[in-house]
Formats: sequence, structure tokens, C-alpha cells
Amino acid sequence: MEPMSCLIRFRPTRSRQRVSVPKLRSGSKSSFRVFAALLGVGLLAHLVLRTGPQTIWQHVQTVGWGIAIIIGLAGISHVIKTWAWRLTFTCDISGLTWSRSIAMRLISEAISQIGIVGKVLGEGMRVSLLGSAVPVANGISAGALDAGIYTLTSAIVSIAGIMAAFLLTPMSGKWRLYAWLFSGVLLAVVILTSTAIIKRWRFIGGTARAIGRFPRCQKWISSKQGVIDSAEHSLFSFHHEAPAKFWGTVTLNFVCHALAVLEVYIILHFMGVRIALPGAFALEGLTKLINLVGTLNPGNVGTYEGGSMLVAKLFRITASAGLTLAFCRRARAIFWAAIGAVCLMLMRRATPRNNTDLKSDTTLDDESGREPKEELMNPGRQKHPQTVMILANCERYPAKFSSLLARVGTLPILLRTILTVHAKGARRIIVCVRSGLGQCIKSALLQSGRMPSCVEWREVSPDINLRFLVREVASTSERVMLLLGNRTYQPRLLQIAAEWKGDGALALQTDRRLAGIYVLSQSEAVAFGNQPGVPVQSLSALHAWMQCYGSIEVQEVPASSWHGVQKREDLPEAERKLDTWLVKPTDGLFAQANRKISIPISRQIIKFPITPNMVSLFVLGVSFASGVFFARGGYWNMLIGSALSVAASILDGCDGEVARLKLQSTNFGCWLETVCDYLYYLFVFGGIAVGLTRSSGSKHYLVWGGFLFFGAIMSFLVVGYTRQRMSGAQPEKFLATWQKKADSRPSNPLLYIGRHCEFVIRRCFFPYGLLFFAILNLTNAVFFTTTVGANLVWLIALYSVITFSRKKGSPALSRSTAALSTAGD
Repeated sequence: MEPMSCLIRFRPTRSRQRVSVPKLRSGSKSSFRVFAALLGVGLLAHLVLRTGPQTIWQHVQTVGWGIAIIIGLAGISHVIKTWAWRLTFTCDISGLTWSRSIAMRLISEAISQIGIVGKVLGEGMRVSLLGSAVPVANGISAGALDAGIYTLTSAIVSIAGIMAAFLLTPMSGKWRLYAWLFSGVLLAVVILTSTAIIKRWRFIGGTARAIGRFPRCQKWISSKQGVIDSAEHSLFSFHHEAPAKFWGTVTLNFVCHALAVLEVYIILHFMGVRIALPGAFALEGLTKLINLVGTLNPGNVGTYEGGSMLVAKLFRITASAGLTLAFCRRARAIFWAAIGAVCLMLMRRATPRNNTDLKSDTTLDDESGREPKEELMNPGRQKHPQTVMILANCERYPAKFSSLLARVGTLPILLRTILTVHAKGARRIIVCVRSGLGQCIKSALLQSGRMPSCVEWREVSPDINLRFLVREVASTSERVMLLLGNRTYQPRLLQIAAEWKGDGALALQTDRRLAGIYVLSQSEAVAFGNQPGVPVQSLSALHAWMQCYGSIEVQEVPASSWHGVQKREDLPEAERKLDTWLVKPTDGLFAQANRKISIPISRQIIKFPITPNMVSLFVLGVSFASGVFFARGGYWNMLIGSALSVAASILDGCDGEVARLKLQSTNFGCWLETVCDYLYYLFVFGGIAVGLTRSSGSKHYLVWGGFLFFGAIMSFLVVGYTRQRMSGAQPEKFLATWQKKADSRPSNPLLYIGRHCEFVIRRCFFPYGLLFFAILNLTNAVFFTTTVGANLVWLIALYSVITFSRKKGSPALSRSTAALSTAGD
């Protein structure tokens, strides 16, 4: 293992550990690395001069804005790699956000660019940045699993690539010998690794113990033997105890390799090199061998470019094209390495605050004595901001129909209510079911695999006194929410109930009919629970009691926002109302038209095990295909690209609809949808710029494309920042809030124009306008107009920040600023 220049400290909440590596001083090794790096730079300079800088530049110009597509593909690959890494954790990672995970992945990849030493340092940095979110041993084992599975899949791709090269290229005898040798070694490694995992050979711990016998390494190895054994145990248990996650990680890594093959195909295609996908696959497999050999060279400078030229010659591709291919891929790596460096600076700047927080948390835990531990063992004694009690004891469970287990939107009604209130922040949920039916209903819901761990079950009689139930939780809950379990609710109603902070009680009703949602403050719940008198056995009786003896606030809600299910004939109306809840308040004319097509499609999607994130990635693929057709140029290609753009616009609503139908909305899903929206614009704009340049032969479109790219990036950054600062955990409210603020200033001309023109840049409208002008063969007019509009968007957004902040003169209020949203659907 190479030396690390610094100690990597881990500060978990409960304990502090320090992980370090032995400091081996070896001047000869450092000198060798410097010498190898200088040789690599010299080799690269020789290759450039021999090929001709002018020739290379001509190839780079032919690629043009295709490099933006390559960068976008690499971004998708980083997201998929992060997903695969998160699957390798065998512990709870709820404290590790997706954004932080991706930042750590980019930081690790950036450091690994300097060679084998960088890979070691990058993995160590990634583990250290986990902090207290993940235990040290789990972080190390997850990193080892991630790296090991990626290496294993890379070896398999390399072997398959060599086999494909045998079939596609006329190799000489010497090259065939080398190819057989490399493929044989890689195949032996794959077989040996697979056998070791299946047989659970303790080769890592055994090797560490063998190395520990040497005097110079004995002390360091012995201090780390426990961590090594724990990580090795996690490696073996991961495959045997979590096979779904294991094969999911393997599949995602193969998807990353497929994207790398697609990257090779696209770059060569832009340069005019006609190569099929099998040829690109073989070329990528051989390139991975170059990367393996080049790990000894810091940064793989020179060796990667020279190897790419040799591999290109095998496929009868010119050396200049092979060198340009290597330069394009290195430019992509440098771009994301720069993003990783920025992430590292931002995360290191936040380290002092995080360390302080951790110290404070540790102090509080140490001083708290036994009480918190006892409360953790007994959830009923913990303090809860809100306790939700779902009254499902009216279910008589007839043989043919159960209103609690009847499915609406593919989910049982009771489970839908549980998941909705849990998503609204409830951390203690009590389900009251009829005596004798609790285990049956619980088992039916547990089969879904989505039951929150905070759910408690109570078997009660149909005529139970609600006073007893409320009294049980009143002393430990700031508010008590009572729900009827045989009704479907629009999430907005439960949001209103969850955010209510008044005194007394809250009742939601429609034309004097209770909607089935009742909220009691702690004081009112205590008073009701302790009040002797006639038993209260229903929400109607509770409402009558509150009207006589308590303080109650009644809010009228529309009948379309909830629906009671008593018999099978009530289900079609419940499904119809659920469809209406999928429409957003900010949906305009074109968005509503898209919904008429997307909702039926989403209804079919939810019948299969397809997640909203899968839908988002599929729509991203349609957007990429649209950009490819735009980049080909010509009337018909532009028209097909516009049609695919409209298809992506319609399907763009499906991921959110599936998430709301199946109650699978997550912060990562919202973030992924936003990123896919941004990539849609980059694919389309980049494709139009390349296509118009090819069709007309004029370079002016590339200049305009540069302005468009700048405006788009600035708009994404400004809008994304203000969206995060203003909406926080509810990004879907961003556009509505901005519209409200802009409407409050009708005399401001810039905000007035922005407010009444913002629909033009929405993803639900823009593709239709693009298709209209493509039919008229006026795509260049759209291109010029979009260039101006993209720069107006970020200027108006920035002006909105200044204007909204100036209103009350407080820096804190600058968070409640907004701008034109490009992601409204």
C-alpha cells in the first residue's frame, strides 16, 4: 500500500476512531513516480508532434459540441456508480444523502486520476468523508465491495472485448499471443475471485496475518486486523445474505460499462469513423487493458494516448482519430475531476462545523444517562411531535371484500394511508384493528415490504371507547391525529392536518360530513381522555363532544379531496379521484393536455415492478435520442428529433405520477428528475447547434451555441440555488411561490414579463413550439430565440433574487426568493 501523507479521522457520534496507514519513507519510489510521469508527458508530446497538432485540431472540431453529450453520459455514469456504491452498504444509510454520496464519488474519482496512489488516497478520502453517517467498518467494506465488483465486471468486459477483437480484426500472431495471455490471466482472476466468494475463503485476513509476521509491519497490521476481518466478513455476507443487492450492484456496473461503449461509439461517429457497436465494445474492452497497464504511470499520461492509437490501428482507424478519441475522453475526465475538486473544497469548508456538531452530540449522549436509552427501548415513553391513530376497527372482514385491503392505485387503502402520513413526518403510527383480525391484516400489508418500522398495532373491539386510546398517547404527544382507515385522502389534506399548530381541535368536513381527519392538541387530548362520562366510540361522537365541551376549528374541504370505501362499487370513484390528485396546481394548458396521455400510461406502468427513477432514466434516453437526431442535421432528422422531444415532454410527467400513485416519492427522485430535465435541454440545444452547423457549414452556430450553453448553465445554477433555498424539502412548491411573489408586483415590468412568459420555457410547452417550427423548417429561428431567452432567464432570476430580498431588508429573507422554473411539468 502506498503512503498517505495525512491521517484520515473518523468521528462517529458514539465513539472516535482514527484510521491511518504506516508511513513508509521511500525516496526511490517517489523518484520513480516522478521519472515515470516525466516519461509519460514526453511520450504524449511526441505523439502529438508526430501526428500533427493541426490534424488533431481538425478532428476535435468535427466532434464539436458532441463533447457535451459525452460529459452528460459521464454524469449519468457517475450517478449509476453512486447508486451501485450505496447498494453495497449493509447498514442503515438514511443519514447519508444522495447529494453527499455523489459528491464523495466525484471527489474519489478526481483523486484517483493521479494513478494507483490516487486510487488508494481516493478510497481513503471517500471513507473519511462518511463521518458519523456510517460506521467505519461498514464504510471500508462498502468501498472494498464497490471497487471489487467494478474491477470484476471490468475484467469480464475486457475478456469479452478481446474475444470480440479476435472475430472483428485481423490480428497478427504476436498480438494474438498477447491477447490470449491477457484474457487467460483475467479469466483466471475472475474464476478465482468467484470461487473465493462462493467458498468464503479468508484470503484477505490470511494475507494480512502473513504480512503481519514481518517486523516492520507487525504493529500496524495487528492494530488494523479487527477492521480487516470485519470488512472481509461484510464482503462474504453481502453476497450470501443480500443477493438482490449484490446482483443489483453487478447489473449497475455493467450499465456503466455499456455507457462507456456508447461513449466510444458516439465520439468516433462524430469524427466520421464508421464503426458498429460490437466494434466499439471490442475497442473499449482493449482500452481497459491499457488502463490496467497504465496504473503504474501517474495519471496514465502518454501511455493511455499511445495505447489508444495502437488499439485504433487494430480496427483500421487512423492514429490521429485514435489520439483524438483519447483526448476527448480525457477532457471528459478532467471536467468531472474539476467538479470533484470543487466538491472537496466545499465539503472541507463544512468540516469544522460538522466536527463541532459531532462533539456536541457526543457530549449530550454522554450526559444523558440511562433515560434516553430506556426511552429508545420503549417507544411509548418517547416524546413525539405527533401521534397518528388510524381507526380500522370498523372492518368486519367479509369473505368477499375488505375495505382496508382493497387496492387503489395498486396499494391497499390502509397501507396508502400509513405511507402518506409517514411521508408527512409522522414517526409514531398506531393502527387499531378489530380483535382477531390484527395478525391477518398486518401480514397482508407486510407482504408489500414497505411497512414503516414505526407502526404499532392494537387489536380493539368495534365499540372501544376513544377516550382510552387518546389517554394512552396524550401525555407523550404534542398533537394526536385520528384517521378513519377505510378512506382515501388527497395528500394535501393530511399535509394541512400535519402542519396545524392551533389550540383545541381541528376537524375537516364537507357539507357537515366529517372527512375522517381529526386533530387534537395535547391539552385538548388530555382533557378529553380524562373526562368521565358517556363512552365516545366514533369520530362523529367525538365531534359532538368537542362542540359541547371543547374548542374546535372546522375547515371545509371539497368532496373531491377524499373518498370513503365501504363496498366494491366505491372503488372506481376512488380511482377517478386519485387521477385528479395527480394534476399539479401549476399545470397550464399544455401540461394538462400532456396529463391526458401520461396518466393512462402511468396507470399501466404501476402494474409492473418499475420505479419512478427507472421511468426518469428511460425518459432521459428518449431525450438523448432526440439530441442525436438533431445533431445529424437535415430537415427530416430535425423533424424526428422534435417529435422525440414532444414524446419526452409527455413521458416526463410519468415519473412523478408513478411516484405519487405508488407513494415512492423521495428527495433523490426529485433531484434526479431535475437533473434529467437539465440534461434534456443540454442534449436538445447541443444537438441543434451541431445539426445546424453540419447542415449549413457555418461556424456561427457554434458561437451562438456557446452563448446558449452559457445561458443554460447559468439558468440551471441560479434557478437550482433559489429553488433549494426557498422550497427546501418541498421543491414542488417552488414555481407556485415564485408566481405568487411576481403577481404581487404587477408594476414591475421585468417581473411582469417574466411571469406571463415563463410558460414558454417549461418542458411541457417548449417541445411543441420546437415541433411547430421544425415542420416549417425554421429550427434556426428557434435556436437564435432560445439563445436570447436562456440568458434572459438567469438575468430575470438574478433580478428576482435582488428584488425579493430587498422587500424586507433582511438577509435571512433572501432564502425566500425564486426564479423562472425550467422543470415545471
